Amino acid sequence: MPSARSSTRQNLSSSAEDDDRITNTLLTLNMLYQTHIHPLLPEPLQPISSNVTSLILSSAPYLSQMISLFRSVLSSAWSASQGQSQDGSAMLSVGVLLITLYMGFRITNYIRRTIMGWVWLGIKLMLLLVVVQVGFYVNSYGWERAMGQAGWLGGIVWGLLEDAMNQNQSGQQRQPRGTRGRGQKNYKI
Repeated sequence: MPSARSSTRQNLSSSAEDDDRITNTLLTLNMLYQTHIHPLLPEPLQPISSNVTSLILSSAPYLSQMISLFRSVLSSAWSASQGQSQDGSAMLSVGVLLITLYMGFRITNYIRRTIMGWVWLGIKLMLLLVVVQVGFYVNSYGWERAMGQAGWLGGIVWGLLEDAMNQNQSGQQRQPRGTRGRGQKNYKI
């Protein structure tokens, strides 16, 4: 029975040490927040964020409870995995699954960033080619003719946009069900 009492005392002293460590860590985080982040916030956000201090310091008991619960779960899982090989292999499988998922997400993110980088490069090159082409056109035909052609092209684009807007506005009016956005056409004979 003396070993049970000593383990209980050890657990109590370790939880008190954990509480002290958590409190010290939270005080350090609070000090860093107040000295480095809070002064840089915009004026309207500073009164709102002043409540962060009380929130950080009031979370110490909850954090210590969560950490002790996490430790107990880990220790029971570790002791169970040492006693039976099936539980150990299950934990190993979960660990391998988590590592595989993490690496898969990292690789997928890398591929996504690479593809988007090439797409943006293509878009930028196309825009640069359009600017160069416009420059050659102005150089070949002169500024006045280029402006006339740009006005003509702008008129065509403006007309297409107006037609599209008019169709959207007329399409939003009541239509009989079953037409699926096509509307009804009235033909004159």
